[in-house]
Amino acid sequence: MPRSAISIFIVAVVLCVGLTAAFSARAAEDGQSAQALYDQGVMLFKGQGSHKDVRKAVELFAQAAEKGHPGAQFALGHCLDLGLGVSRDQEAALSWYEKSAGQGNIQAQYNMGIAYASGEVVAEDQAKALEWFLMAARQGDADAQFQVGVRYEYGEGVKIDLSKAIYWYKQAAVQGQKDAVVALADLKKTISGDK
Repeated sequence: MPRSAISIFIVAVVLCVGLTAAFSARAAEDGQSAQALYDQGVMLFKGQGSHKDVRKAVELFAQAAEKGHPGAQFALGHCLDLGLGVSRDQEAALSWYEKSAGQGNIQAQYNMGIAYASGEVVAEDQAKALEWFLMAARQGDADAQFQVGVRYEYGEGVKIDLSKAIYWYKQAAVQGQKDAVVALADLKKTISGDK
């Protein structure tokens, strides 16, 4: 290979490596900036390190949420859901909860379950509620575990299965979920025929 061809090849390789590194750094920077925006939003929301500014926190959550940050998506949904620092918009809140839940956010999954169980923002759908509660329950959320137990005990969105109800009530009760402790004791009494 002639010397000039080798030089051109080396320059091309260096350019490719440099461009790849620049794109990778930019991608990492974008991920970090979403995290930084979220962290700043949390601090402003709670008034940590500076004054409390919920409106500014919501702006930062929105910027980070648009970049795909699941915590920011949940936080923005929460603020929209309750009208904190922004006009209340439960439909928009549900959209952000769903994005966050799809990335594994337990709180968002639980809130999606509540939304489908209540039917206030979307059409009531107990089967979908169960799906969302199960996602959070499998990640260890005690409130979701209790909700799954309720659905199996009463056949909400699923066929009644008392053994599964007991299983999920136990999972929640072990974590101290008080409603699950009571429901588990009541269900065991019912099964044993005690009054």
